[in-house]
Amino acid sequence: MLTPGQFGLSARHYKIDGQRMIEALPPRCPHGHLLTRDTVLIGNHPCVKCTGSGHRTWRCRECDSCWIWPACVDRPDWPEWSGLPEAFE
Repeated sequence: MLTPGQFGLSARHYKIDGQRMIEALPPRCPHGHLLTRDTVLIGNHPCVKCTGSGHRTWRCRECDSCWIWPACVDRPDWPEWSGLPEAFE
């Protein structure tokens, strides 16, 4: 069975289900608003300083606060989302 770690991915952020890779979503924004498909904008912050590629972002449509993963030196004001408390299954 494949695991996210085999692809260099965090098991707290991704899971593999057969042929599909599923990405975890923060349940709430940094200010506590519920994040659902209608209340979050999922994006990518391009970066060459930290990762050489980019950072996943989740922006709350209610208050405009933003989670980022992994943390970015260009955006120290955006808190890093550490993933789900345990590897999600």
